[in-house]
Amino acid sequence: MKKLIIISTICIIILMSATSCMYELAEGDVLGLNGNGHEECGMLRPFYEDGLWGFMDAYGEVIVEPQYWRVHNFSEGLAFVRGVEGREYQTGFIDTTGTLVIPLPTAFTTSGFSEGFASIRRWDETWGMVEDPRVPASIGSGGYAMFIDKTGKDIFGQKFASASPFSEGLAFVRGMEGSEYMTGFIDTAGELVIPLPDAIAGGSFSGGFALIIEREWNWGIERPQQGDSMGPRIFIDRTGQNVFGQEFEIASPFSDGIALVALYGGNYFFIDHMGQNVFGQEFDLASTFWEGYASVTLLDGRQGYINRRGNFTDRRP
Repeated sequence: MKKLIIISTICIIILMSATSCMYELAEGDVLGLNGNGHEECGMLRPFYEDGLWGFMDAYGEVIVEPQYWRVHNFSEGLAFVRGVEGREYQTGFIDTTGTLVIPLPTAFTTSGFSEGFASIRRWDETWGMVEDPRVPASIGSGGYAMFIDKTGKDIFGQKFASASPFSEGLAFVRGMEGSEYMTGFIDTAGELVIPLPDAIAGGSFSGGFALIIEREWNWGIERPQQGDSMGPRIFIDRTGQNVFGQEFEIASPFSDGIALVALYGGNYFFIDHMGQNVFGQEFDLASTFWEGYASVTLLDGRQGYINRRGNFTDRRP
């Protein structure tokens, strides 16, 4: 059970981050976001000094002095930041010179820009009080999600309970209007083109596939916290169909044509876009690939790593 809980948590985080290098940095911690943005090679990188975040280039030269409480990596030339100057937050998107080009004083997190749009979560005083003393007491901690373009304009005029960034022209959203949830994937016009009323989370499309997690409750009867009663993981295509006809207990999004999965009560294995076991073997434990290697525990108890050809080694090269 402990193994299942640990790996389930990891896979949920991976799904919500979905192949993303985008993350929020806060007081030394790296926090996963509901984002699919990609860290851009050659862009400025965050660094932490004396309790604040700034940005430096690839050569270690400081370009933006440490002055922010939280920052995200750059995506499409912009990075989200949250300032700490009293109650007047220097919050929004900066460019590579450190200039605040999209002020968003009521935003507190974002997916980062992807395909010209960013999903942001805004404060909403009706959702309760904020424990962080650096945030005005009148500002709530829950809020709602929305999409903006690079001018900061609300492009759909629609508020969502949650929203993921665009990938392959589609973005997963969960509506918040009554019990009839507008849940599924929307296109760049804001139209719900893949309705998924039973989904509670959705990853980015990659190679025509997306991973979703279904729910196990009825929204018309109860309103549990997000993350409770999570159901099976399935892979869908752009029609919303279960492409492999299987429900997985554990599943990660596809990355370079490979996804980590486990059937209910089964071992871990890696599949390709045909749903086939890529390496022809199963594992007692396994992680997703990172820099060409995945950590695994073989069925005989040996621990080590495999590369993308499935070759096993007891230590990472």
